[in-house]
Amino acid sequence: MGQTDSTLRTVKLIALLILDIITYSFVFSIWALVNLRVFPWALAAITLSLVFLHIVVLQFGQYEKRYGDAAVKSAAAVTILFYLFVMVFTGITYITISPKAYIVSILIATLVYISTIAGLYLSGTKKAADVEAQQVERSKSLDITLQMMELERGLKGTSGLVEDTAHQAMLEAFSSLNERLKASTPFGRSAKNAVLNMEDQIRDKLSRISEDVGLLTEAEEREKTTKTIVNSLKETKDLIMQREKLMLH
Repeated sequence: MGQTDSTLRTVKLIALLILDIITYSFVFSIWALVNLRVFPWALAAITLSLVFLHIVVLQFGQYEKRYGDAAVKSAAAVTILFYLFVMVFTGITYITISPKAYIVSILIATLVYISTIAGLYLSGTKKAADVEAQQVERSKSLDITLQMMELERGLKGTSGLVEDTAHQAMLEAFSSLNERLKASTPFGRSAKNAVLNMEDQIRDKLSRISEDVGLLTEAEEREKTTKTIVNSLKETKDLIMQREKLMLH
């Protein structure tokens, strides 16, 4: 992968170098001979367009990962159009245009270009933030799901270790908690500190319940541990309900 990236970057550099040579050969062989008052400004405008083009082409891969495929491809297309506009506009108007008119025209085109890039940047940044938020949500939702699956296996594995009524009470409390959890908003969706803290409390609570379930393999105080597990499951359900209320405020 690294060798492929290095090769691609080398190809880009060679292509840009060829473009630079062709562009400047054209500029210095033709435009440098006439309308010398405009020439410095034309050279500056063409160099600026090439700089923009170099940045977009060389950083395309990194920008694509950060801001998304659509935004970066649009930015590349806009940058190419800006370069072509500068070259074509300069070629058409070079002999007759005044330095002031040329500067104003190029400044307007540059402002339009920068405004367009800024819009694409904001769009790409928002999309990147949305993607990151979705990844966080998936990760946290998966974590809580795995915790619940592990807890369910542990509770079902206590059959025969405790009395049937106590075992049934634990399973019913777990089932009620699980239904409430499935009906609630996925973990990681809200960025509110209060909600995030509540989610941490719920995960910690589930971890402690799993530890208590593991203690049921020991003969001592099984009845007390069973009651603690049932109460903890009910408390966790209450925490989930409190979390939902926090998300509404």
